[in-house]
This record gives sequence, C-alpha cells and structure tokens, in this order.
Amino acid sequence: MQKYLLIGLGGFIGANLRYLVQGWAAQRWGSDFPYGTLVANVTGSFILAFFITLATQRFAIAPEWRLFLAIGLVGGYTTFSSFTV
Repeated sequence: MQKYLLIGLGGFIGANLRYLVQGWAAQRWGSDFPYGTLVANVTGSFILAFFITLATQRFAIAPEWRLFLAIGLVGGYTTFSSFTV
C-alpha cells in the first residue's frame, strides 16, 4: 500500500508541475505550437536520465525514493520519459 501512496503523491506533484510549466511556456512563447509539451518532455527526460544514472551507478538510493521520484513525480510530469525508460 505504501508503494501506491508514494507513486500517487509523486504523480500529484509531477502533474501539477507539468501544468505550471506548460502555462509558463504558453505565456512566454505563445500557444501556436505546444512549447509547454516540448519543454516538459525534454526536461523530464533529462531529469529521469540523470536520476536513473545516479541511482544505478553512483549512489545507493532507496527503492521508495525511486518509486516516488522516477515513477511518480517524473512520470506525472512527463509520460514520454517514463515510456522511454
């Protein structure tokens, strides 16, 4: 049950963060092109790759943090990066 709560909390934060980033991008560059989606997908993929590299090669990160950050937060922020991994 704890796994689902961690993923859900991360997803809640990630989805709201995506909403904020997409709104910011639309204000900055306009809404003719989906710049917000582009920014969210590129930054989310970078963040996930960076985190997975640290988690698997540099540091021993607890499985709970992996669930919260990689699946929940970044998965809620961008579905592209989760699909890629």
